[in-house]
Amino acid sequence: MSMSRRPNDDLFSSRQFPWRLHVLLERCDEAGETSVSWLQEGKLFQVHDKERFAEKVMPCFFQSSTYKSFSRNLNLWGFKTVSKDHGLAIYYNEFFVRHRPD
Repeated sequence: MSMSRRPNDDLFSSRQFPWRLHVLLERCDEAGETSVSWLQEGKLFQVHDKERFAEKVMPCFFQSSTYKSFSRNLNLWGFKTVSKDHGLAIYYNEFFVRHRPD
């Protein structure tokens, strides 16, 4: 998948943040995008390169392309920061699991 365009499914635009984030992670994984990835059996994820993620990936899935807005949405949807690796947060939500978008 090219990270340069938003999925053109009309249903996509009406979906909420967690579903979009799930699609983002799955598609980045398929495309070999390294700025964000699932960790540890798909129960955690990490943004490895905030600048690249905000500039190249976020615009394909979200209206806002600021990392601060993304971080705020994570907090609003109950994601927890479980640790920081070289200043980059690792995120967790018990209901957010790889290959389970529901």
